[in-house]
Amino acid sequence: MASKAKVAQCLGIISTVYPNYGQGKDANNLVDVWTALLADYTDEEVTLGLKEAMKVCRFAPTPADVIARINAARAALMPSGHELWLTYVKTLKEF
Repeated sequence: MASKAKVAQCLGIISTVYPNYGQGKDANNLVDVWTALLADYTDEEVTLGLKEAMKVCRFAPTPADVIARINAARAALMPSGHELWLTYVKTLKEF
């Protein structure tokens, strides 16, 4: 679960790169909303997701941008259908 400290750090990074981000908004509320939306992800995943999102986002990334990058990274680590099939066949042969 992404910690409030990590989310606050990420929002600080975003406001450094995108100086107008968060102006006129309640910082605590912003942290709470982002923390709630990123609750299903680890601090490490959030860091990676933000880094990857900031590489391609022309505007300040949203939680959806970060989550999309996290999900893409997770998918890249999953075995392909072909790899799963080979594992299945190998397991069948062992019986």
